[in-house]
Amino acid sequence: MEVVYVLRVSVRGPVGEVGQQYFLGAL
Repeated sequence: MEVVYVLRVSVRGPVGEVGQQYFLGAL
């Protein structure tokens, strides 16, 4: 479930360094 939330946040937010860092942090 967390992964889906992160993906949604990445799409909504600035897809770039912030998105990648947030995704890696979640993992």
